[in-house]
Amino acid sequence: MASALRSNSSIQRLLQVCRRRDGLQGFRYHALVHNPVGLDTVFGNSSGVQGRSMCEMIFGLQDTLEKRRKAYGATHDGTLECMQTLAAELSIRHRFREAEPLFRRILVALKERKEEKSSNMCDSLLGLSIALLSQCKYDQAEWVRKDALEQASKILRPDSLEFANVLEMQAQVLLMHGFSTEASKLYRKILLIMKNEKGKDSPEVADILQCLADALIVGGEGLQAERVARAGMEVLRKLYGDDDKDIASMMHTIGNCMYVQGNMEGAEGMIRKALGMHVKYTGQDHSEVGMILHSLGDVVSKRGRAQEASGNYRRALEVYARTEDQERYVLERLEARVMFRLAEVLRKIGQEDEAEGLTLRAQSLARRHQLRDGDQDEGRGARR
Repeated sequence: MASALRSNSSIQRLLQVCRRRDGLQGFRYHALVHNPVGLDTVFGNSSGVQGRSMCEMIFGLQDTLEKRRKAYGATHDGTLECMQTLAAELSIRHRFREAEPLFRRILVALKERKEEKSSNMCDSLLGLSIALLSQCKYDQAEWVRKDALEQASKILRPDSLEFANVLEMQAQVLLMHGFSTEASKLYRKILLIMKNEKGKDSPEVADILQCLADALIVGGEGLQAERVARAGMEVLRKLYGDDDKDIASMMHTIGNCMYVQGNMEGAEGMIRKALGMHVKYTGQDHSEVGMILHSLGDVVSKRGRAQEASGNYRRALEVYARTEDQERYVLERLEARVMFRLAEVLRKIGQEDEAEGLTLRAQSLARRHQLRDGDQDEGRGARR
């Protein structure tokens, strides 16, 4: 069957939204965009989507998909495009368990259409790998990532933005498996593509610089990571000035670079600035505020202030308990890491009973979410 189906814009947006990940902390999730690209194919025009609630939009897509499937079949252009849009929108809203089977159905339909070597196949493989990685299904994500890379190498130019997306997913999976050196090399390749395609002072370049800095942090290369992060900071300042949420996120990354180098005084000052600025833009109950509090707790603990560190860790747990910007299973992974840290400092100040209880809770969450030892103890990446 000759393909009349264009590359789905919602899946392309999903790839952009899910660019960011949290070093060993798992994926970084962006705020909801209330008027998504791509829904004009379902609702007639994008302006008609404005004002719809998240649930109404998803229900509308699900209803449209079922009607099209019954009327035209699973491999029809309209059915497949609606399925792609629904899978991407579910993923953007962090509903990865629901998105995964949809991406699998899309891949089956594309194979039935004899479109294994299409951009839609590559995009859908990337969407599936994002859904798998976000659910901690690392091994499956690795296989899908390899398949996407193989498909991409057949149909995409090696210096194209589309190929950069594939390389980025590869870097993310490699970093999740602890191969920080290999991930750093890929991020440098992606950086060259972004500079050529988007310009050296673009948001995309700043984004990849932050990814590269995080990979270097995980690899223990704090000095090099700080240089890269500060280069990203300069790009952001040219774009947004000195006061912006993205600036706050990069400050968090720079603070983590200083932590890795042992510069605890500098790290504390930078992370405190990041915390204040992030609260200004997102409020107290954003998941990244919890991550910054976690980092601050680590720093003050290293500086010998265990009591203060325990307060920061408790505040981080309170944020994770209140926030609604991520799915519960993602927050539980973050909570487990904070609980391990809090238990450590509680033992230092003689609160053994509470420390033991927290350790047991953290171990239970770690088993549930398949956290590895490095995941439990590290996770210093700051994300946008």
